[in-house]
This record gives sequence, C-alpha cells and structure tokens, in this order.
Amino acid sequence: MSETQVPLADLLNTTVDALLDAQDKLDEYATTRSRRFQEVPPGEPVLPPLWFNFDNIDLELSLLASVQNVRVNNQDRAEFLAATAKEADLALYGSAVQTGLTLRMSLQHHSQAAIKEAPVAEQEPQQPENEDS
Repeated sequence: MSETQVPLADLLNTTVDALLDAQDKLDEYATTRSRRFQEVPPGEPVLPPLWFNFDNIDLELSLLASVQNVRVNNQDRAEFLAATAKEADLALYGSAVQTGLTLRMSLQHHSQAAIKEAPVAEQEPQQPENEDS
C-alpha cells in the first residue's frame, strides 16, 4: 500500500475527538448566545439562543487494512493498521484493495438538559434581642 498506515484505534480515537471538539464549539456558541440573551434589557427585541448538537452520527469509512505484530511491554500483540485507498492502489493491487475494510461507526448521544439552580443561602436563625431595662 502506498498510503501511510495508522493504527485503527488511533483513527477511531481521532474521529471521535474531532466530533467532541465540534460539539464543544457548538456548546460554546450556545452559551455565549445565552449570556447575551440574558443581558438584553426587558422589552428589547432579541433572538433567543439556539442549542445545536450532533445526534445519531453514522460514519462509514472504506479502508485498506493490514495486520502487523508489535511488541508492547515485552508482549507481542497484533495491531490493526488502516489507510485510505487511492486510485494508484487500485491500479497496483486490483482486487486485493477491494478486500479491505469497511468500518461503520454509529455514535448516539444521551442528552439530558439541565438548568443549574442557584444555591439557596441558609439563614441563621435570629435570636431575640435581650432587652435590659
């Protein structure tokens, strides 16, 4: 294969990290809009903040795949390597490229909207004042 190969686990981790980073940006945007909304004086026109999130993400990657032995902590283990296919790979390897890997990954969120309530300040019981007369 002419492509740079990466461990499949790294590819999956990078993909999920990119999605989490994108969601963080959406959350940051919504939080900023929410704060601006709260700052507008009553009676002024203002658009309400919208909160977006990724929902039920399905990714499908067609990859070339290979396995190599690696030594980790003095133990051999198989590492699954993956790379994307290029036209040159198809020309050179023909049907061998078609026996690659198709990876389908589905991510679903479990959201729970929460509004943080302000803490209730505990008041100390008032003691009657002593009247010395």
